[in-house]
Amino acid sequence: MENSISYINTSGNFTKSDSNSSVLISLFNQHRQFYQSYQPVFTDGSKSLNHVGCAFFTNGHIISYKLHSLTSVFSSEIMAVYFALKYIDVHEIRKFILYTDSMSLLESLRSSSTRNPLIKEVKDFYRHLLSKGARILFLWVPSHVGITGNELADKSEKSATEFLTRPIVYADARSVVNQWCRYQWQEKWNMETNNKLHVTKPVLSHWVTKLNTRCDVVLTRLRIGHTRLTHKCLLFAESPSTCSHYGDILTVKHILTDCVAVK
Repeated sequence: MENSISYINTSGNFTKSDSNSSVLISLFNQHRQFYQSYQPVFTDGSKSLNHVGCAFFTNGHIISYKLHSLTSVFSSEIMAVYFALKYIDVHEIRKFILYTDSMSLLESLRSSSTRNPLIKEVKDFYRHLLSKGARILFLWVPSHVGITGNELADKSEKSATEFLTRPIVYADARSVVNQWCRYQWQEKWNMETNNKLHVTKPVLSHWVTKLNTRCDVVLTRLRIGHTRLTHKCLLFAESPSTCSHYGDILTVKHILTDCVAVK
């Protein structure tokens, strides 16, 4: 059986950023008229500073769960879909459409190369439902435009209190560890005020690396202020070079940004 899941986008070429909410709602209502024999299931997941949750809404029922604090937004979206499918299986619904506002989730479900274990669980359960004769459709809906089911799922997952005991995936744990390491690194870097590079790069981030070796060498020397013009005095045991205009010690920073004469 195929390893990917296709999805529908009723908004077509209309986007949330350049379309009136009433247009998007009208398109959704037209879609529901066409698929009225399919039971709608709305899912959502989110993460805030103190809360991670997922929820789904179908047939007047709202089910929501509070998730582990290390769970990512993406994983919470997947969990909402997974538990919606479990609910549907128990209630033996045979025709339904699952709605989500997470395009990245739908793209991952459609991909045949994803390694995310939660995506694999959803795909496995999807195939299980198909083997039982279920007809399943997935559809993307824009968030916060007034689609009732989507709004209810969104509010419910943010207020979920029933904690779900479930191991977090490796990718989520790795992301949190990386964030912690970057935070600790930045804290230590903040103390290195005498470091030559600190004034140029007070906030740690990736440098541009798509340069040839020669450009990298030149750029690195400029960043740390170590050039032939400004540091030849050290090689020949001379006094530091000074600006011919104002007498300040000659530095890369002075030449590029401070010296009024070269502005």
